[in-house]
Amino acid sequence: MSESRALTIDKRLIVKKKIVWGTERIYPVCDQSVIFARLCGQKTLDKAAIVLIRQLGYNFQHEEILI
Repeated sequence: MSESRALTIDKRLIVKKKIVWGTERIYPVCDQSVIFARLCGQKTLDKAAIVLIRQLGYNFQHEEILI
């Protein structure tokens, strides 16, 4: 992979936090974060998955609520 191509990859994943039965859950919002959750065999991203995804160079951004 060329260096210029590596710079164009968006390394930002958009997620949404929810509290479900007293437990914080991280739900994927963007297509890339959904793919990561599916790779993990889950509908949400747990802390272990987030640590590994960050090691790949991705950053997480919370979904902004539009009013």
